[in-house]
Amino acid sequence: MGLRSNLFRGDPALEACLIRDSAHILEGARGPHVAKIHRALATLDGALIASLESTQSTYGRTTAAAVLAYKRARRIINWSYQQQADNIVGKMTIAALDQEMVAVEGRPKRYCCTDPAIGGIGARIAAATGGPGVAGQPQLPATLSVLVQLVRVKDQLGPNAFALANELAPRANQLLQPFGMKVVRLAGFSLSFPFKVKYGESEEFVGLRKAAEKEMPGFNKALRVLICPFRAGDQGGDDVTTNAASFEENGFDRFVVLNANTLRADRGTLLHEMIHCSDKSLMPEWTHDPLTSDSIFSWGPDRTRLRIEHARFLNDAFFSSAGK
Repeated sequence: MGLRSNLFRGDPALEACLIRDSAHILEGARGPHVAKIHRALATLDGALIASLESTQSTYGRTTAAAVLAYKRARRIINWSYQQQADNIVGKMTIAALDQEMVAVEGRPKRYCCTDPAIGGIGARIAAATGGPGVAGQPQLPATLSVLVQLVRVKDQLGPNAFALANELAPRANQLLQPFGMKVVRLAGFSLSFPFKVKYGESEEFVGLRKAAEKEMPGFNKALRVLICPFRAGDQGGDDVTTNAASFEENGFDRFVVLNANTLRADRGTLLHEMIHCSDKSLMPEWTHDPLTSDSIFSWGPDRTRLRIEHARFLNDAFFSSAGK
């Protein structure tokens, strides 16, 4: 039986690796089959592949290190002649990678918030937020910490990566200010990832989160926000219809991935996703406010208000100083 995963099956080099010792894949190899190994390692283990290796689809030092780590973690050793794992992709390794990819490809897809990239009212932002001290306005003084990491794919950032990193927190603070709250953005280390992530392929987002943790571990008192380009299909075309996705995964706090290809005019995507992540009950899409609402927690085009209910959730969030 040949390889079964959608990622690997039908690839001549990988199919040969499964059945012939002479077709083992090792340092110095180059080609589309190596790019697929990069993708599997990143998806399954959050492997950090050097951008040059990723860009050129080469089996270099970081690929070899990722293969070795993968095999050590799973004790993939041919005991007939080995005492420890090596950094070669042979029969046992490609079979293990394929089996795990079959498993993750078959999992139910997790659809969290998409915050679609529709129009907005950017020119009305400043005038719509009000200010502190409004009569009867509850005060919920808290600092909301977000850790932002830029993601390079084949050594390239998405076209709106810097704008997302620099413009969304100030917009969030405009809406938070009347409640006495503020966002503090922590500048995280950037990282390389072998491919653009695709909305609906939740295992890819989890792999990206694992890679971000390896690049910058800890910071579990901040909301992790990753800025990475999304792809529309498996041919690598850009997704320009989805702004962001929020996820919850065993082993991690809730986290956000912003699509570096898009920038919504109202600059409200970060605060929208922060509300999702403030409480488990707000993760499902059905918790959104109606499209006709002016609430930042809607998908509508006229988002100019933070509701008190959502401000309270943010105040109690794991990334809030008041919630500690």
